Amino acid sequence: MPRPWAVILAGGDGTRLHSVTTALTGEPTPKQFCRLLGSTTLLDQTLHRLSGIVEDRRTALLVSSAHRRYYEPLRANRPASLFVEQPANNGTAVGMTFALGRVRQVDRDAVVGFFPSDHHYTDVGMFRTAVAAAYRIAARNRDRLVLVGATPSGPEQDYGWIEPGRPLDCPDADHAVFAVDLFWEKPDALVASRLFRRRALWNTFMTVGTVEAFRAALAVSRPELAAALDQIGAAPTPASEARIVDALYSTSPRLCFSSQVLANAPSRCVVVPLRASGWVDIGRPNRLADLHRPALSA
Repeated sequence: MPRPWAVILAGGDGTRLHSVTTALTGEPTPKQFCRLLGSTTLLDQTLHRLSGIVEDRRTALLVSSAHRRYYEPLRANRPASLFVEQPANNGTAVGMTFALGRVRQVDRDAVVGFFPSDHHYTDVGMFRTAVAAAYRIAARNRDRLVLVGATPSGPEQDYGWIEPGRPLDCPDADHAVFAVDLFWEKPDALVASRLFRRRALWNTFMTVGTVEAFRAALAVSRPELAAALDQIGAAPTPASEARIVDALYSTSPRLCFSSQVLANAPSRCVVVPLRASGWVDIGRPNRLADLHRPALSA
């Protein structure tokens, strides 16, 4: 089996939660570095969820250099190469390209998973079961990207949706796997209701695949990012990598991997359902309030 790698997406500014984080910390701290649920930060909770699936020495953090003072304490116990420091937050597609190039420098055969740092799960065991299955499926289907889609609890308009296709027979996979027909990004109320009735899945943005599978998806709609991945992956020194990355971030527009890459390559994707996990994307204050409400009423 190829070695599993994980990249935690922790470079966002979390502006929609600045009112909450300012009340907690006295300044608009990015949410991933805040203790919003429990005694540890959202980033620490993400690291903990992945333990047992991916070794710590193969878990990288995609961060933005403007936030260095928040993640500086983590640098004492992690190699510098595991901090993929963006010069700016230019969207997930650009950041993931950088991270994939960094992983390729040391492990061309890696199976890489990308995980947002602002999620919450009521049942972490269900998360680990689905994610472990995604890694196994990606390792045996090296030309496919494996998405993890959450079973919806309602016709949510603020999430992206994945419309599954036919069930697939993936050898050695002990988890249901489906083709992907379409992606829907924040649909209107009518479409969201239809997707809910058809048992479509919420797009958690968790994506697992080989470096080459990611590169192939990038090449479909953003060939310049595929070329940048190649350049970063072949960079002989940190200084040469820095020059390539600076050029990438100075010329590329802000790009979303889900809506501007995956949506153009559904045939390259499969989806694994994440069932009954209590998944929540903590992107808005009302979702955070909903998570605290049961504790307040107990």
